[in-house]
Amino acid sequence: MQSPAFNLEYAQSIPALKDQMGSVRGDPVKVLDLLFTKKEYDFGSGAWFLTSQCNRGARTALQSGSEEGWAQFISSCVGTDANKERKAYWRAAVEALQLHFQQAETGRPALPGLSDTAGAVNQVDWAMHVLSHVSYAPLSINVKATKIFQPPKSVHSPRLDDRRRGINMELLTQKA
Repeated sequence: MQSPAFNLEYAQSIPALKDQMGSVRGDPVKVLDLLFTKKEYDFGSGAWFLTSQCNRGARTALQSGSEEGWAQFISSCVGTDANKERKAYWRAAVEALQLHFQQAETGRPALPGLSDTAGAVNQVDWAMHVLSHVSYAPLSINVKATKIFQPPKSVHSPRLDDRRRGINMELLTQKA
């Protein structure tokens, strides 16, 4: 998830979109639609954000995988507080990813009810969904996958627009 201001800045940084920017500027949904035209634009925003909005120190700290690195990323790159609520989401996401990789290494279910591959993938989906909400920006650090990450249907609100991939600020306020 990325703010409309960052989405616009990211879209403006893509030379191939230069001619189309005039028709979408001022409309966050149209900017998103333009970015969704190609997967490399859509999923390139995480790398763009890290390299354009974060200094080397923040990126290095984030790569450590530590809570301190995450907190530095949240404060220095995203520009918000690593408060108690965000920290709870971050910890839940880290735990879900650890359980997924534990299952992958042992071949045994990490959690009851997640005995199949789909369950494990849903676990990673949820973790990536939570990480994106905790940071307000897409994160794909140290996670290798070929699947497009979507939040489970259970977190979708009927009033959300699919073009926004089911992610909005409303989900930040939901209790875990």
